[in-house]
Amino acid sequence: MQEMDLTAELETVKPELVDVLCQESDVVLWQITGYLNQEEQARVNRVAEKRSRLSLILDIIAQKDCRARSCIIQTLCMACQFLPMQLETRLMSAAGEGSSFDDTTDPLQEFSRRRPAGDSLFDDPTTIKRPRTDLPEIYKSSLMSMLLQRHEEMNTGILKPTSLDHIPINLMSKNMWKERMDRTRRNLRDLQSCKSEMARCVKVLELLEPSNTSESRVIVLLGKAGTGKTMLMQHITYQWAKGALPDLSLIYLFEFRQLNLIKKKLTLRQLLFNFFHKPEEDEDLVFEFICTNPQRLCIIFDGYDEFAGKIDLVGTHTYNMEKPVSVIELFSALYTGKLLNGCTLLVTCRPKDVLDLPLHAVDQVGEVLGFDHRQVEEFTRNFFNDCSYKEQALRHLMEDPNILNMCYVPALCFVCCMCLDHSLSQGCGKSQLPNTMTQVYIKMLLAFLSKKQAISGPKCSKTLLQKYRQEINELSELAMRGLDQSNIVFYANDVSNSVIKFFSENAFLSVFEVKNEDRVKNVGCAFIHLTMQEFFAALHLITSDSINETELRKSFNLKSKWISKNDRKTVFTDMFHIFVSGLSSKECTSLLSTLARHNESWVEKRQRVILHMLTKLGTSNLSGPKIIELCHCAHETQDPQLAELIGAHQKYEFRNFRLTPVDMNALVYILKHSRRDVCLDIAGCSIEVEGLDVLPRCSAIQGLV
Repeated sequence: MQEMDLTAELETVKPELVDVLCQESDVVLWQITGYLNQEEQARVNRVAEKRSRLSLILDIIAQKDCRARSCIIQTLCMACQFLPMQLETRLMSAAGEGSSFDDTTDPLQEFSRRRPAGDSLFDDPTTIKRPRTDLPEIYKSSLMSMLLQRHEEMNTGILKPTSLDHIPINLMSKNMWKERMDRTRRNLRDLQSCKSEMARCVKVLELLEPSNTSESRVIVLLGKAGTGKTMLMQHITYQWAKGALPDLSLIYLFEFRQLNLIKKKLTLRQLLFNFFHKPEEDEDLVFEFICTNPQRLCIIFDGYDEFAGKIDLVGTHTYNMEKPVSVIELFSALYTGKLLNGCTLLVTCRPKDVLDLPLHAVDQVGEVLGFDHRQVEEFTRNFFNDCSYKEQALRHLMEDPNILNMCYVPALCFVCCMCLDHSLSQGCGKSQLPNTMTQVYIKMLLAFLSKKQAISGPKCSKTLLQKYRQEINELSELAMRGLDQSNIVFYANDVSNSVIKFFSENAFLSVFEVKNEDRVKNVGCAFIHLTMQEFFAALHLITSDSINETELRKSFNLKSKWISKNDRKTVFTDMFHIFVSGLSSKECTSLLSTLARHNESWVEKRQRVILHMLTKLGTSNLSGPKIIELCHCAHETQDPQLAELIGAHQKYEFRNFRLTPVDMNALVYILKHSRRDVCLDIAGCSIEVEGLDVLPRCSAIQGLV
C-alpha cells in the first residue's frame, strides 16, 4: 500500500517539486543522481535543459522499488533548502519515515550495497560516508573569489573590461566554416553575397549559452594575434565569477603557453586542481561532483596555436580517469568527448592553425573580428580626446592603409595611437609620421621610453637609446632566444630582474605567476604581443656582434600564405622577416648604430646583406604568396631601387589565396615604381572591396584577369 501511495504522491506533486528543485543548488541534484546507476546517470546527462533533466530524474525514482524510493525521497527532503513545509510533510509521510529500514542501517549505505559494482567512483560501499553537501558550493565560491582577485591584479586599464562585451564575434556552425574554407576559388561577388547567410554576430557570453545537446560541446574561437582572444577568455571567467552564466557550476581556464611547461604525465584531477584551483578540503568529493555533472562544467583552453604539440586522436579511444597521461592526451580526450562527456570545451586558436583541429568534433566556430572601421575611429578619438592634434592623428591613421590595417587589431591600435601621440606632440610633420610597421614599432619604443623619462625634443631619441642600450639589448637577446626555441613564456631567471621591472613598467612585458610540473610557483613573463617579440628579435639580429653575416643570411627567409596540415606549427606571426627588412632601411641606420655600439658603416654593411638578399629574390621565379611577401619586405625598406627591380616583371600571377587590403597596398607600392605596363592575374583569389579600391591608383596596370 505504501508503494502505491508514494508512487501516486510523486506523480501528484511532480510539477511543484520540479519548480522547487530548479531553485536548489547543483549539490542537491548531485546528491540525488548519486543514487542512480551508470545507465540511469547516462540518460540524465543526455538531457541538457535543467527542468527536463529534473523531471526525468523523478520519473526514474518513481520506477525504483519501495525501499530505494523512500531512501531517495528522505535524502531529497533533508537536502533541499527551498522545500515548502507542506510539500515536505506529504513526501515524508508517503515515504514512511524510517519504517522500512532497520534502525541500525544507514540508508545511503544500504542503497549503495544494492548498486551494481562499478556504478560509483567509490567501489567499496562500506567506505561511503554521508557527504558534506556544501563542499562543492564552498569550492565554487572559492574559485569565484580567486578569479575576481586575479582579474583585479591583471586589469591594466588599457582596454576597459566593459568594452570587451562589445567586441563582435562571427559565429558559425562547423559546416558553415568548412564551406567558407572551400570558397577560395569563388569570386568576390559570391563571397560577399553569402557572408550574411553564413554567420551571425554575437557577444562573447553568448558563446556559452545553454545548448540542447547532452554530448560534449566543442566551440573553437578563431582570431588573429592581438584581436583580444586571451582577454576575452579572462573576461568570460570574470563575468562567471560575478554571477553571469548561471547554468555553469564551474569554469576553468588554461593557457597552452603555460601548459607547455608541464612535461610530466598527470591525471585530469591534477590538471584541474594542481594547475588551476585546489579545493581546501575533501577534493575527492569535489572531483566526484565534477565527474557526475559534466554538463555544468566549462573548460577553456586558450592559444592552441601556442601549444608545442599537436592533438592526438589515436590514443583517445579509451581513458582511465586515474591514469596519468600527457597534457596533449588529456586535451585530446576532452576534445573528443572521451573524458567528461557532456562538458563544454572552448578552444581559442589563430586561423592559420585551425587545420590542425579535427572539425568532426566541433559544434560551432566563432571568429573574433577585432575592431571595424567605426571602432578604430571611436578608439582613436577617445585616445586623443584632449589633444589639439586629434583630427590630424585621426586623418593620418585613416588615410594610411598599413597603419589602418594594424588598428583593426585592438592591441596594435593602442600601439599606433601611442606612436602618433609621441610624434605629433613633438611637432612632427606628415612626412615624419610612421607609415610602415617597422617605423611604428621604433616610434613605440621611443614613445614608451620618453614617457618614462619625460624627455622630449629632436635629440631625445639618441639620448634615450644610449641611456637604456643595455636593457634593450638584453631584452632583444631574450626575444631572439625565444624565437629560436619557439618559446614565448620565460622564467624570471631567464633575464635580469632590472630588465623585467623596467620593461613591465613600460608595458613591453607582462609578468604573471606560473606553476612548473612540480607545482612550484614561479614568476613568468612574456612580451605583451607576439609581434613585439619578433621586433626585438629583429633588432638583435641586426645589431648583435654574436651573429655574423652567414648567420644573418640563414635567419632571413620569406613565408608562404599556403599552409598544409603537415606544416610545422609555429607560435609566431611571421612578421620577423618584415621587421628585418624594415630595419635595413637607411632611416634606421643611426638608431641601430647607437644600439650596436658600432659606427654607421658597420650597420650599413649588415643592412646591405639584407637588401642584397631581397634583390636576389626579386629576380627569382617565386610563387604568388612569396611575391606578396617580397612586396611587403620591399615596402618596409622604402627603397625605390628595390621596388623598381621587383616591379620589372611583365605579368604577376596570384592564384587561390586571400589577398588582404594591405597585401594589395604593398603590391601597388611595387607597381608604382614599375617602368613598364603590367598584367595582373588574380583569378581565384578572394579580395575585399577595400583591396580592389587601391588598383585605380596604379597606372602601370594595363591588364586585369
